[in-house]
Amino acid sequence: MDNKVIAGIVAVIIVIAAVGVYFGTQGGDDNNDVPTLSVIGSTTVTPVMSAIAENYEDARLEVGGNGSSQGVNDTLSGAADIGMISRDLTQNEIDQGLVGYEIGKDAVAIIVDKDAGISSLSIEQLHQIYSGEVTNWSQVGGNDLEINPIVREAGSGTRDCFDSIVDLKDVDMTGFASANANGTMVTTVEGTTGAIGYIGLGYISDIDTDVVCEVSVDGVLASAETALDGTYKLVRGLFLITLGEATGDAKAVIDYVLSDEGQQYVVNAGYIAL
Repeated sequence: MDNKVIAGIVAVIIVIAAVGVYFGTQGGDDNNDVPTLSVIGSTTVTPVMSAIAENYEDARLEVGGNGSSQGVNDTLSGAADIGMISRDLTQNEIDQGLVGYEIGKDAVAIIVDKDAGISSLSIEQLHQIYSGEVTNWSQVGGNDLEINPIVREAGSGTRDCFDSIVDLKDVDMTGFASANANGTMVTTVEGTTGAIGYIGLGYISDIDTDVVCEVSVDGVLASAETALDGTYKLVRGLFLITLGEATGDAKAVIDYVLSDEGQQYVVNAGYIAL
């Protein structure tokens, strides 16, 4: 065989071997050098932690969930290293050993089918709508159109905030359509004639403004500014939770979220930094 051909083959083999060693080493670093933590719960907090997961280098964060109740249950069972909730812990949950770390605040915004002809509602009118006392938009200054209230599922932190402030804790709303996440609430209201629903502030940018509008509450629109100055009333805390005081890698993640850099992800997701 010609010496030039042999030399060429050897050179190719060396290059292939070198490439193989390079990619093998990189793959090993990616898969083995950092711990994996499960972060589960509130769909409101999920956008914050998903963005952090893409950039946090000291652990691999697996983020997901279907609501605050899952965050609580999975943290208690050990299925989650860190839970996400968008409400305060209850005394019972604290008694079971859960510890909460507030990472930001959120305003719960009200969205309505544009055909309702409504731009503002009061807390009292929201109570009347969700308690069934008011069933047509004309009764609160809108068009002659049946009201279709949409609620979040039981155990949702967003619903807990809404029900608490609007005084609906003792109201039976089982006859209303239910959405199991903020994103689902947006699409459900968009697809339901006469609908009204409520979402975390970070999801306002997702609504189709051709068919749905945000309405003010007592004349005030939801925003970071109105939540902080107290003029907007539907406000709640966003929390990460652990079983017992956070330690080790879980504590490092929470400390990062509370750092100036981590708080920027809260703002980027449309929420309110501490």
